[in-house]
This record gives sequence, structure tokens and C-alpha cells, in this order.
Amino acid sequence: MSVDIWAIGVIALTLLLGRDVFPTPARLSSYIHRQRPLYLSRGDDEELTELCRDFITSLLAPDPIVRPTAIATLSHPWLIQGATSPPDPAETPVSSEPDHGDLSPSDIKRHINQRREKTKI
Repeated sequence: MSVDIWAIGVIALTLLLGRDVFPTPARLSSYIHRQRPLYLSRGDDEELTELCRDFITSLLAPDPIVRPTAIATLSHPWLIQGATSPPDPAETPVSSEPDHGDLSPSDIKRHINQRREKTKI
């Protein structure tokens, strides 16, 4: 549905810009009626890439008929580029918690009980 694609565009742009995209109903209305362009600036010196801008503007097309389908959205080059790029080690969070991927359920239960015992007052 084109409403779902619109919502994805609003959520994506909000996350990218770190602010409300349409803070008032009047801003939304003026964009939909093509009285005001979509403001894609982050406010700092860092601009969105051209592929990113293309992705967002396609999702937020005022005319629902021209918005991409979900399949077309998932195959957009900006998403594919992000999905195939290796993660930046500098941006990977380092957890202070140990990795318990190789523990059995009984080991995990024992670990949880030990932590409970430590935190009892």
C-alpha cells in the first residue's frame, strides 16, 4: 500500500535527519500540495548522498500512484549498497556482556540464577 511506503519514508527520513520531518499539519499539507519542497538537510555540514535522497523522495512522493512498491523499495540501490557494505568496526558497539551463543539452556539458566543471587539484598 502506498500509505505504508509513505510511512517508511517518514520514519527513514526522521531517523536520518534526527528531527520531525513534518512538525505541523501545515508543513505536511504544504508539501503534499507542492507548495513547499521536501527539506533534506541535516543541519550540519554532512549532506545525504544522492542515492539516499532519491530513495527518500521516491517514498515521499506526494502522488501515491508514483510511489514505489514494497518490492521496488527493497531493491533500491541505496538499500542494496547499505546491505552489502561491510560494517565499519569503529561503529560496531562493543558489549561488556559475554557472548553466550554456545551455552546450553541449562547453562543459561544457571548463569541467570547466579546473577540473581549476586543482586539479592
